[in-house]
Amino acid sequence: MSESQVLQGGCLCGKIRYTITGNSPEEAPEPICNIICHCANCKKATGTHMANTSMFRREQLTLILGTPGAYEDRNTESGNILTRRFCKDCGSPLYITTLKAGSIVAVPSGTLDDATKWWKPNTEVYMDTKSHWLPELPVLKKEGILERHRRAPVDENGFGSQTPQG
Repeated sequence: MSESQVLQGGCLCGKIRYTITGNSPEEAPEPICNIICHCANCKKATGTHMANTSMFRREQLTLILGTPGAYEDRNTESGNILTRRFCKDCGSPLYITTLKAGSIVAVPSGTLDDATKWWKPNTEVYMDTKSHWLPELPVLKKEGILERHRRAPVDENGFGSQTPQG
């Protein structure tokens, strides 16, 4: 992780910027976990074969420039309603919250400045809908994850059901 006491990030066009602080002024910000998600909704929301996010406590994230748009993602494989925040100008995903885990915010790792210097996944979810060509990632936590997050039900189009399983 960075030596800095503050992580910074933002959208592609630069109209929205945020900071993430540590648990105290003396501490560098450390993610709760770094997740790779293979669920259908994350694939659609990112336009990629997986979403890479870092989980932080909600109070660690501060918007310092701009106001993001919000989309309520109701048809999730987990059954949780997610609020996906994004830049209304360039479309970059910025962060995700849910009422079920109100104290947690998921930040797409690609929006963090300099994340390529420190970001490394340690958890992988929805492996049953993982793209077949992606390699096995041996460093990731797979044990102890709720069954519904490991083997999410999908319909014939690859979308999640509205009823949570597990």
